[in-house]
Amino acid sequence: MVDIYESGSIGANRILRENVKPTVEKYEKEVLKTFPGYKKCEITGSYNAGTKKDHGDIDLCVWIDSSKDIKDVKKEFKKHVEDLPDELTPKFRAGRNEGKKAQLYGSIVTCQIGIVGGKEGETVQIDNIIVLTPEELNFQKSFLNLNAQVQTLETALVRVIDDKKKEEAFKKFGIQNLPALDTNQEFEFVLSTAALSLRKVTLSDERKQKAKEEIWRSVNWDDAVYLLKLSLDGYDVEDKDYEEILDAAAKKYKNDERARKRICGIMKSMINIGPGEVGTPKGEAKQKGIDLAYQKLGVKMNEGLCAISKYIKEAKIRNIADMIFESKNNCK
Repeated sequence: MVDIYESGSIGANRILRENVKPTVEKYEKEVLKTFPGYKKCEITGSYNAGTKKDHGDIDLCVWIDSSKDIKDVKKEFKKHVEDLPDELTPKFRAGRNEGKKAQLYGSIVTCQIGIVGGKEGETVQIDNIIVLTPEELNFQKSFLNLNAQVQTLETALVRVIDDKKKEEAFKKFGIQNLPALDTNQEFEFVLSTAALSLRKVTLSDERKQKAKEEIWRSVNWDDAVYLLKLSLDGYDVEDKDYEEILDAAAKKYKNDERARKRICGIMKSMINIGPGEVGTPKGEAKQKGIDLAYQKLGVKMNEGLCAISKYIKEAKIRNIADMIFESKNNCK
């Protein structure tokens, strides 16, 4: 059974898998199609894996045909949701925006709607990822359909691609007239939810990023697939699971210590295990993904953390030590 106030950041409920599609159909008909310029929506994320019996929210990529700036479109969509009857888009029952009907964080407009097939009063959180073109719709759907571990690993792989491979990519993508680089600058490809981009990055003496400038951008998912394949010497990441891609990365970068450390560092910084995920299968899978990357790429965890955990272990403070030693295979 699905209980009230069970999921999400706004006090909504979990939704049974069989109720997702009819709920989205209702949402599209009564909320999306009443917004000017609406063209199409696609469900993204874990729903498409088809393995979970219920979900904490529904992630939707929503294509709005508009010549306006994306920031303005998101604000207008938020107002559209707020102006609809409370019976259709109810007020949030919890969270920092309790009592409101919509919230806008980054690229997502969040609201809720009653669950079709659910019990009376049950609602589900809808995260609307607004895009302005069908190419963006396909790009974001393709990226978001990957699990968190694969997303971050692929994000890391395009960042560590070497200069020779970058030159091949420049020719493939038709990138010309690149700006000159100073000795502390380099070109770096970046893969995100929104796009594949090329940046000119300025580094400190410690090789830390000080500044960045985007000089090229693509929302063609095929470009991302090509670059990932190039990064792994022809290995095709499409339809491969996390461990398979990680094994290919370990083989490719076995003699490149900086690349291996960067991959692990990027993954550790990007995979966020929220308070609500701690101790859950989702949270555990994320942590195992990080641990496995360090293990397979031969990178040690932060030495300071390892030293502290060993000290605690020796002091026999077992409960704290066990938490810190979750990654014990990486602490030498």
